Amino acid sequence: MRQLIQPHLLGIDTGHAPGFRFDSPGAIDETCLVMCFRTPVRILTRNGIETGAPGCCILHSLDFREYHFSVPGSREGFRNDWLKAAFEVVSPIVAELKLPYDTLLPTGRPDLLESGIAAIRAELENPDGYSDTAVRLLLHQLLLTVRRAYTEEMRCRTVMTPSERDYYPAFRKICDSLRKEYRREFRIGSLAAEVNLSPERFSVLYRKFFGRSPYAELIDARILAAKRLLTSTAFTVKEISAMCGWQDQYYFSRLFKEKCAVSPRDFRRHYNRYAK
Repeated sequence: MRQLIQPHLLGIDTGHAPGFRFDSPGAIDETCLVMCFRTPVRILTRNGIETGAPGCCILHSLDFREYHFSVPGSREGFRNDWLKAAFEVVSPIVAELKLPYDTLLPTGRPDLLESGIAAIRAELENPDGYSDTAVRLLLHQLLLTVRRAYTEEMRCRTVMTPSERDYYPAFRKICDSLRKEYRREFRIGSLAAEVNLSPERFSVLYRKFFGRSPYAELIDARILAAKRLLTSTAFTVKEISAMCGWQDQYYFSRLFKEKCAVSPRDFRRHYNRYAK
């Protein structure tokens, strides 16, 4: 059985000179071309020749002409991340995720595919008996990332005002920080200062963007981390409380029970082999 992805048929931040034009009548090798552009580009879609902005992705169907080139007047040409994968593998994933072919999918994230392609490349360069399964899973994850980013970008464009869209990338970074750095103590005032807003306006926009308050975001991140520690380590409840950002073990236990309907010890007893 042929490989799902050939090691030489993928690239990260591939540069193309200003005069370069990619023109192929279609995937004669039964592959699907998946791309995300890091620079503006002119590209043929089902709507005709369009200009794609940085962060635009596209998936080409088998019989569609693959044609793209630099924006006229560009001095650097264009750059993209890309891969070609067996269409028989891509097709059911695309159908499941309801991704359209031959259509520009704006995501606002020019490096969206970088980590996914890097993971696939690493798997292809060090194959073993499980690589076929691993590549399938990584490809599914990569296309899911496109679906999520595209959906989020479309939501931003339809429910946000232009000024709110300007703020959104900074709010996205703050949201990511709350989730990843949940051990830290955050203050609304300091978070608001990062985007030059009043605490009141910051809180309103955060809730509009993410459907919850910054405090709820932080608490949920801490509770999730506590669940992981309760079910995968032998740390005491007191130790886990401190590791997740709470110095008061009893407050942590009350909050955990409020959120999960069981105490931390009961949660561990049910799920964890370390329960005594």
